[in-house]
Amino acid sequence: IGHKAPTSPPHCDQPLLRCVKPQLSTTYNSLLPTIVMEVNYKLAFFFATPIVLCAVYFVLSIVDFSLTYLTDTSKSISSQRKSWHSGQSNFQQRREGINNLIFHLDSEQFVKTYADCIIDEDGCSIHYLHIFKSGGTFIESKMRNILGLNYESSWNITERFYKNPAHYCSARFSSYQVTPPIFAEIIQKCQEINSISSNSSKSSMKLKKILTMVTYREPIVLTISNIHQICNRNLHLRTENERAACSRCNYEEDPKFFNGFANFINKQLQGIRQLANDTAWRQAVSLTKEDNISSAQLLLMDNLDLNKFLNKLQVALPVKYSNGFNETKRTDANLEKTENCNFHMPSKMMKEVGPACQDYRQLSFGSFL
Repeated sequence: IGHKAPTSPPHCDQPLLRCVKPQLSTTYNSLLPTIVMEVNYKLAFFFATPIVLCAVYFVLSIVDFSLTYLTDTSKSISSQRKSWHSGQSNFQQRREGINNLIFHLDSEQFVKTYADCIIDEDGCSIHYLHIFKSGGTFIESKMRNILGLNYESSWNITERFYKNPAHYCSARFSSYQVTPPIFAEIIQKCQEINSISSNSSKSSMKLKKILTMVTYREPIVLTISNIHQICNRNLHLRTENERAACSRCNYEEDPKFFNGFANFINKQLQGIRQLANDTAWRQAVSLTKEDNISSAQLLLMDNLDLNKFLNKLQVALPVKYSNGFNETKRTDANLEKTENCNFHMPSKMMKEVGPACQDYRQLSFGSFL
């Protein structure tokens, strides 16, 4: 009494073990998924825990780095901004005495300045520095057509200039195929002459403005163009060794000969950059009327912009100058030839022109200092 009678096993006609085994099997099969699932959970937890911890640590590290970086960057940007504004202020102060215009940076003012000088026939003269193979022949031809001047070679002009400097200094347009330092000396001489003439009691001449211009060219292209000029034109004027090197037209066989061209271009571009920063051009802004010295302004232009410049100039000038843009009194350009030597510059030689490339970059950005 008080105890529940044991439940009788289900009816089974088979031996006891055979009747119990199916029941055990049924119980095991029903419990197996639960056991497997629990084991999987434990294994997953065991393996996932370090992964999760690592992930959390990684995320926290990134957040910490980002905050540090943003803080440092903010400080850095702020510092850079202050430095930039300070640099701009200092640069502006340094630039106060420099009176240069670069066509691709301010084409409207460039063209206006040039056109005003052409229109002011008695009060302004243009002096052009002809850099070898940089559009000089083209500029000379066009300017003489526009102004109705007779042709005069700019080659070996230094001796002619010093024999009669007043003639060239007062001319409406003069071109000089000389080095930049010699060109600077010529301009300073013209400043002196114009100043003396205007100060003379017998002279009614007003102080003449001197407008100077130079066109330059990408150094690697310029170097190749110089080689083609020397090795394909007027070969009878070259030495026997030069003609032989030109005939081979191979840098590896004649590195000294071809590196000479690279050195020449380096000096030319360096001279132009120094010219842009020379004291001759500083005088234009810093001097007052009482100084009574003829001002000199420098215009710089990449020869890639020659056609664009002439198109704008034609629009800016009065109609009476229009015919000069279409006339041709002499060849408009010194065309390049490659019959005897079509030079291919190797990378080894390109490195030799590196200094000129740096100066070209500074000229392009208007950074002369």
